[in-house]
Amino acid sequence: MTNQIKMLFGIRTSEPVSLSITADGPLPQQPPDLRIKTSEQEIAIPYSDNAWVTTLGAGDHIAYMLAPGDSWFDARLTFSLGAPATIVSCTGAASALLTWTATAGVAGDPKNPWPPPLDGNATAPLARSAWLGSTLTTMSSQVSRDLDRSAPPYAPPAGTGGPGRLR
Repeated sequence: MTNQIKMLFGIRTSEPVSLSITADGPLPQQPPDLRIKTSEQEIAIPYSDNAWVTTLGAGDHIAYMLAPGDSWFDARLTFSLGAPATIVSCTGAASALLTWTATAGVAGDPKNPWPPPLDGNATAPLARSAWLGSTLTTMSSQVSRDLDRSAPPYAPPAGTGGPGRLR
């Protein structure tokens, strides 16, 4: 069975910050864990009290959720951070990294948080983190290949104007 990723994005923070992810609809009886990956470790955060909640230390993190088979759900995921942090998304055929500063966003695409800013504040490339950029690009490429084989095309939420599914 293919491990489909419900969401995938990077977070860069210069200080510890709380991360909370909530769903806007029903979840399976046993919701999947939120996974947080750093260059040193990977941890699983279980769903509890209607959210996935953790504190991230200063540094680079990748937040993602595997939702294969019985764990898949259609609800959109919304994230919020306790302080502004750099959000990193991998998009486009060339796997370009987009970055912006935010305290919240919607992770409705299986790969990218929505919406990236439409005001021109998104920038690429991501400076000073070979690990974050290369790991996020690799994971996004894998998601793209899995989706090409097993799922219908993704359409971004109405009004985001953002890119669609990776190819």
